Amino acid sequence: MQQLQPMRVLRVAIISTPLVLAAPALAGENKFVFVPQSDSPGNDYLRVDNSSFDDCARRCDAQVACNAFTYNRIRGVCFLKRSANASTTFYASGITGIKLSPSELAPSTHTGNAGTSFVIIARADSPGNDYFKMTLFTVEECQHSCEADKECNAFTYNQAKSECFLKRAATQWIHFYALATTGLKLASSPSAQ
Repeated sequence: MQQLQPMRVLRVAIISTPLVLAAPALAGENKFVFVPQSDSPGNDYLRVDNSSFDDCARRCDAQVACNAFTYNRIRGVCFLKRSANASTTFYASGITGIKLSPSELAPSTHTGNAGTSFVIIARADSPGNDYFKMTLFTVEECQHSCEADKECNAFTYNQAKSECFLKRAATQWIHFYALATTGLKLASSPSAQ
């Protein structure tokens, strides 16, 4: 007769942890909006190797010439930029930070009819801070509505529902949402000289 050996059951807990990046410890209010998995192509004026994300954000915050940065998480490289591009592009290992109060009107951002600059972020939502919702046909109409409203500092347009959400402020971290476009209002252009 065989002796029965007690069976050992190994239980493995699979814990799913989302990638959480701590916002840089900058003094005061949120000075940046961070867009994961993105690049703001062009306008680089300084490359810093062997950098951390926090260091990259602090460097940009400390320099008047810096209005945006892209950080390469895999290589630890920080690219400081004179201005954010008018739209961000997908870049899996990148994080782009966009300064909300640029030191000068960024020449590559989209300037609307009222002289307001926007950075447009495709496939993105900035949840919360909504104060008005309307149904519009295009993202351009949504941007124009935000541009005309002094209370509006950002918008998200849901393409699936043709809904426009005007926002008092953008959230510090932008979230991926395939059917949305988010626009960040940066600054008013200086009056003609």
